[in-house]
Amino acid sequence: MKNKATIIAKGNEFIPFMVSIGGGIKDMKAYALDPPAESMPPHNCRMTICNLYVDVKEAMGANIVNTIAERISPFISEITHARTGICILSNLSESRLARSYFEVPTSIMKWKGVSGEEVATRLIQTYEFAKRDIHRTVTHNKGIMNGIDAVAIATGQDWRAIEAACHTYAYFSKLMT
Repeated sequence: MKNKATIIAKGNEFIPFMVSIGGGIKDMKAYALDPPAESMPPHNCRMTICNLYVDVKEAMGANIVNTIAERISPFISEITHARTGICILSNLSESRLARSYFEVPTSIMKWKGVSGEEVATRLIQTYEFAKRDIHRTVTHNKGIMNGIDAVAIATGQDWRAIEAACHTYAYFSKLMT
């Protein structure tokens, strides 16, 4: 892509502090969307999408990304001789994945007369069931999201964005298996 480095450098000018702590725009990808065959003027335009991949470090990042998108837009229009449309973040954060791990001793998992080892075995079987059956997957993920949403709401996070991203990730993960 001819102007990639120039666009990244220009975009990083808008967030000098973020760049100074190691963040900022790290990559850019552009692709075109052809109009649907059935579309009619003026809705049948070809669209070019410019995705900027921004490392926002520990920040939530929405305001940073939107600031970059809005401020870089005139520059991109100038070098491409094209009109820019919307300049806004996407909640699909395919490069920002959080993982957590934990251990629970089976000795404390005893429940209603069932041994901790048996409870652990049943939990793993339920996980395997959800991994293989889409109906269980949806319900399983909904239950997990109940806990994640509660924490997100309690800490003032955008739980709707988290929901959207998690469900999209789950959908695409299912397609890959």
